Amino acid sequence: MIFFAQMRFPRPDFEDYVEPAMNLETQVADGIYLRLAVLAILLLFTGLAAYRWRSRRVLLLLSALSLLLLGFVFSACPCPVGMYQNVLAGWFTDYPLTLGVLLLFVLPLAVALYYGRLFCMGGCPLGAMQELLHFKTLQVPLWLDRIGRQLALALLLVGGVTAASGGGFHLCHGDPYFVIFSFGVSWTHLAVAGVMILLGVFVCRPYCRYMCPYGVLLRLCALAAPRKIAITGGDCISCRLCEQSCPNGAIVAPEPLKAAESPEQGRRRLGWLLALTPYVIILCAWAGYSLAGPLCAVHHDVKLLQSLDGNLRSDATVAFASSGRPLSELRDSVAQQRRRMRIGLTISGAIVGLAMMLELMALSRRRSPGRTYEVDAGLCVACGRCYDVCPVEHMTVKLRKACPPAAKSDA
Repeated sequence: MIFFAQMRFPRPDFEDYVEPAMNLETQVADGIYLRLAVLAILLLFTGLAAYRWRSRRVLLLLSALSLLLLGFVFSACPCPVGMYQNVLAGWFTDYPLTLGVLLLFVLPLAVALYYGRLFCMGGCPLGAMQELLHFKTLQVPLWLDRIGRQLALALLLVGGVTAASGGGFHLCHGDPYFVIFSFGVSWTHLAVAGVMILLGVFVCRPYCRYMCPYGVLLRLCALAAPRKIAITGGDCISCRLCEQSCPNGAIVAPEPLKAAESPEQGRRRLGWLLALTPYVIILCAWAGYSLAGPLCAVHHDVKLLQSLDGNLRSDATVAFASSGRPLSELRDSVAQQRRRMRIGLTISGAIVGLAMMLELMALSRRRSPGRTYEVDAGLCVACGRCYDVCPVEHMTVKLRKACPPAAKSDA
């Protein structure tokens, strides 16, 4: 990126020119660290609301604050789509990466490693918008939901490969929710955002579940978290209200309450999935390889080489001619870029295919018999719907208020 800027704006020829020092960290530090402080406070109170107060009302209030502050005041920063691309570009290329941006990227993941996906509920303006606009839940079939979630994994890998190779931040240009906070975007982007918002009224968090690349990282971290949301502190009465209220499919029913299926049927379906796995992996790897060509075409070095080969005059070609850089060096750079993209996207496609089949195989797995509902920490976004509808939780709260700890000790 920096080299391309130097080609467009070369140094003046006079000898007494002194290049001004640019300290990007100093320029953006105040704004970044202010955002970091606000995010840390929101995550702190989200954790208290989810684990100690167990109040969905407070969680919704924190979502509204996140939407207002991190969304409209700070223009959707931190953006879950752009953060990881900034980090990868700064790590593998000469793109400037500041400490503040790195901390914004790491903080929600560190919290998820211990407390789960609190960021999705109380720290992400995109998630807050979907949470507040959701009105009526239309349940997505479980198998379709698991397959659809692999789109987010694909976007994570594709965006990571392009950013790490210096190809730009393509996912940010297509982020349907970021355009709402940035203003001044095209009508096409606004139309896409409108469709996603309308879909989110009936399908809870469609972007978070099926398109958010940062959500994939949060899900992996949350699976290792020692603290998990508990539906109720008392004995489960199997009323199924928590399962019916969860729009994200994060409530796992006890084994006896699942749909009856013979072991033979499960083994037969698992056998078919195992047989299809190699073909799905090869197909997805081929799709990734095919995607390398169009993505390489938008790389600045590739476009520059095409302009030079076509004898097209532009600011970039003039800057390149005055830079003294050999054309053979540019051709080698483009060839290396194309090779990296092909290898990276082919491997990414294979990973997506394998993950898709593993998700489907997991649906065929029989858990050990249990008597209570469990929370899938990887899918739970700490929305609080489950303990908001749980009658045992309501009775526990009433007893706690009627007999506080101090009164019990006096008795």
